[in-house]
Amino acid sequence: TPVPSHLCPYCGAQKDASGNCLCSLGPAAAPASPAPASSAYTGSPPVGTPLPMGARLVGLVGPYAGQGFAIHGPVCEIGREPGLHVALGLDNTVSRRHARIVEENGRHVVYDEGSSNGTFVNGVRVTVQALAPGDTVQFGSSQFRYE
Repeated sequence: TPVPSHLCPYCGAQKDASGNCLCSLGPAAAPASPAPASSAYTGSPPVGTPLPMGARLVGLVGPYAGQGFAIHGPVCEIGREPGLHVALGLDNTVSRRHARIVEENGRHVVYDEGSSNGTFVNGVRVTVQALAPGDTVQFGSSQFRYE
């Protein structure tokens, strides 16, 4: 299904008046800038394998099939509630605050936030799970590939 012209084909966000999106996923996008030193994140500095540049969730099954959502910042909140980093308001099986993806020790880790219908990684229901590129992640009935 083609992405409507008013939406970014890489992250699914609405484009600005000039037709551009501020995400770091598109081919013409500038590299993402590092978080400011005053960031509230107080976790351990990343070690090991670096986080994927431009990490994202790409919809496979459900109302978000074909759409991409950027994962950026130390915490990425996911749910039906408007204003979350990944707002999945079209899927009634997703809880208001369903899950979060957190940067930990150089990788992304998904945490279920006590959702009604669960968070699944590669078909297994999880409460906490480190992600690897290519993993399938499911929130309610919406399924994504982690890239």
